[in-house]
Amino acid sequence: MNSLDEVEYYDGLTPVAQKGKILFSKNFLKFVSNNGSTIRILYKDISKLENISGTCSVIIEDHLHTSKKLILKNKKTILALEKKHTNNLGVFKNFSQYIHKMQGTKLIVISLIVVPLASYLIFFSFSQAYKIIPVSYDKRIGDKSFGFIKNNNKVCENKRGLKALNVLKSKLTNDQNIEILIIDNEVVNALAFPGGRILLFNGLLKQAQTPEEVYAVLAHEVAHEDKRHSMQQLSRSMGAMFVSALVVGGTMEGIETLEKISEIINVVIFMKYSRGFEEEADQIAIARLIHQKASLKGMIDFFKRNSIPASSQEKNDKKEGKEFLEWLSTHPMNKKRIETIETALKNNKYKPVKLINQIEWKNLKDICN
Repeated sequence: MNSLDEVEYYDGLTPVAQKGKILFSKNFLKFVSNNGSTIRILYKDISKLENISGTCSVIIEDHLHTSKKLILKNKKTILALEKKHTNNLGVFKNFSQYIHKMQGTKLIVISLIVVPLASYLIFFSFSQAYKIIPVSYDKRIGDKSFGFIKNNNKVCENKRGLKALNVLKSKLTNDQNIEILIIDNEVVNALAFPGGRILLFNGLLKQAQTPEEVYAVLAHEVAHEDKRHSMQQLSRSMGAMFVSALVVGGTMEGIETLEKISEIINVVIFMKYSRGFEEEADQIAIARLIHQKASLKGMIDFFKRNSIPASSQEKNDKKEGKEFLEWLSTHPMNKKRIETIETALKNNKYKPVKLINQIEWKNLKDICN
């Protein structure tokens, strides 16, 4: 079957959509743009389908570690793709979807599934548990967490500053689910919550010397979100009941309590990403910056300044050292990561685009005033 309606394709690196048609084959679909170019997408690379108000967002993650997206609006095309996607899912994911469709036998299902599921998670250290949590819960957890944060912190909402922030965001990603919240706190850090929620501390804005540095940090955090790193960490940290409640119970009851949301926020704030997560987020951010012709120097400068030597960390009387430790506590830095970015800069020669002007940069820096 071929699609009759026009679809939109986003390459994950620029906010501009390509328009065209899709053609279905046994193991892959082909996107044919209106200008004649073609892109082959394997069904196994489709990580999730999001159906909202008759529109289907097809999220694609390939070996290049970039999150691409197709937007479908024709009902027959959506149903055809859902069938192809389901047929190409692994046994475990198909089973998870089947469980959520069951109604009358939910209590029996819970009794039969929770114990072996918990055992599986314990034995495998929750490394794959996040994959069976429905993506729809990411946004709900992120929304609840941000609601709590907004009620308990001073949110920076200077109109000129927000306008400058939105200019950066529009150049960074077309994903409407991404929300960037800035709070008035001296901590030098940025965090990715589930569901596309990025928390930026004013302390980082104060320390940043150029818009390119802030842009690189945001690209890095968006990459964490693309790969669901925060949900992976929550699955590991909060245990079997957190995962089984979402997977088997099909509900957030008990997870949306004030106490539990507070626990989730603490996990995200104090968790330390693994070296693998950090390097993966770096690779995605680097690819995005290169594709957009944004400067890699900002990323290098910020990371180098935050990769302070141990001798500086030991001097607790130095304010700068203590502030930078906030970043290092959740984003472990090493020489290899910086060298990777420097190599990318050396191998990709181009004239960087200007992200925002000096007035917009000043407005962003003053967003909490």
